Amino acid sequence: MGVEQEDGSLTKIPPPEEQEFLDEMDIKAKKYLRGESTNLEWLMPSEGGYLEAEGIEKTWRIKQESIAREVDLSSSKNQYDVVLPDLGPYTLDFTSSGRYMAVAGRKGHLAIIDMMNMSLVKELHTYIL
Repeated sequence: MGVEQEDGSLTKIPPPEEQEFLDEMDIKAKKYLRGESTNLEWLMPSEGGYLEAEGIEKTWRIKQESIAREVDLSSSKNQYDVVLPDLGPYTLDFTSSGRYMAVAGRKGHLAIIDMMNMSLVKELHTYIL
């Protein structure tokens, strides 16, 4: 079923139940978007952050304090100083949610840390004979 427009094209008319549903969805979408020109680009996923050195600058010379001055307030509160001198150097990785961090030292130290409350979940020491 359709209606002929002035230019000769046919426009489909949905059944009344479907039209009510479509109208309701349009109202919800406009309420959610708060207008036609709302830009929701900031809701899209973005890539992870990284340090980009300028010129011959070395990223290992950038101090945590200078990073904290440049990031937002909630990120600046999440800086920790972890000193592990005996069994390093260390490699670390996070779960996809960021909740847990795995730490592995070159000399056999393994640890899993809950980053939400900064508590140690599990720690192992392996020794090479």
